[in-house]
Amino acid sequence: MLRGLLLLTRLGIGCVVTGAVLSPVRAASLPRVLNEDPSRSPGIAQFSGNSGYYIQEGLRLLEAGRFVEAENAFKQALSLEPSDYEAYNNLGRALYGQGKPEAALVAYQLALDIYPNYAEAYNNMGVAYRSMGQLGEAIEAYERALRLNSGLGAAHYNIGLILYDEGNFEGAIDRFQQAIAATPDFDRAYYYLGESLLKLDRVPEAIGALEIALDLNPNFNEAYGLLGEALMRQGRTREALVILDEAIERSGDSARAYYYQGVARFKTGSPETALVAYERAISIDPAYADAYRGVGDAYLALEELREAAAAYQTSIDLYNEQRLLSSQELARAYYGLGNVYAANGKFPEAMSAYQNALSADGSFGLAHARMGDLLAERGEYNRANVAYEAALTLNPDSPEIYNSLGELLYEQGFYELAIDAWRKAIELDPNYGEALVNLGNALGNGR
Repeated sequence: MLRGLLLLTRLGIGCVVTGAVLSPVRAASLPRVLNEDPSRSPGIAQFSGNSGYYIQEGLRLLEAGRFVEAENAFKQALSLEPSDYEAYNNLGRALYGQGKPEAALVAYQLALDIYPNYAEAYNNMGVAYRSMGQLGEAIEAYERALRLNSGLGAAHYNIGLILYDEGNFEGAIDRFQQAIAATPDFDRAYYYLGESLLKLDRVPEAIGALEIALDLNPNFNEAYGLLGEALMRQGRTREALVILDEAIERSGDSARAYYYQGVARFKTGSPETALVAYERAISIDPAYADAYRGVGDAYLALEELREAAAAYQTSIDLYNEQRLLSSQELARAYYGLGNVYAANGKFPEAMSAYQNALSADGSFGLAHARMGDLLAERGEYNRANVAYEAALTLNPDSPEIYNSLGELLYEQGFYELAIDAWRKAIELDPNYGEALVNLGNALGNGR
């Protein structure tokens, strides 16, 4: 998951470790000996007694992920210039890169003892506190950084990450937007802005944010997968497939990208290839409950009911283990299991599964729709109509519900109304294969 990455902002060079965004040393007018072996550089001896040389060398080592050597370089700089608060800041970065947040905090505090208004050091303290699970102290440090420098985009971004993890997506959006206002080319802020918007179903805005992230950084591999997911949720299935294929080609190990590739393939009428994608997602992440649910959908479409039931049950167990007891994801798993029971002619078990879906998510209108299907099959048309009305009240933009309503109306002989329902389903999802087939059959029969 991309949230585990840390971009170390710095003097024109970068370093990636786990965490949030750290702040760098400021630029200085120093001799630049960044890529050469000092023993082979002409005239380097004149710099080796200069703290600036060791700062530059330490930054080069941070860039290379050689944190122990970077620590030694910054210590050398401090032995020559004990009051260099920027050297302490970068020493903290080197220690943090070694997985030593407590030691990093000491270094940042020493920087602040010398220069109390050092906003970047407070930001970096926040990163260290967050890695230790001390979120209150982290936010306090970030806020102190912002009081000193309101334009420090990294601090806004880091607070946004904490709010995101806490499920406060509105608050996270505000912070990511402030980070972008301060640092307009902040690609990761755009990425998390997009992810937060998706959490609130603000799909068009999310797509816009993710497209900007990729414009800023075309090699931002994780953003391709999330953009594919967003396009799927907007019903742009074929566009999503292109983006998801690219995401997989770029990363190859993203369970999330494989999962949404499976969703896209399933929606375009290819359960066999969807099954391959879902199983690949599970091979990367064996606890990926959504992917097991997708496997169940694919097997159900292939009429392999035993395998479908087993996959749905596994997903339900995983959702329960992950304490997602009230969620649309769990509701969809119960809904799929109900469909297996219905296909096996087990009416009471199916109705019970659909009720479990509604217990998991009271707004899950598809469960009402499927209960309507079963009631219609038993000739209980009045109860079926009530179920469909409840379904459309909850999900007025669901193509699946309009498709099912069309099937009920067609069965009752209301052909024109059925055709209208299928057309509405296709309007909502132009790639909805089942509705396209139903409409085609009805029109082909002269209805």
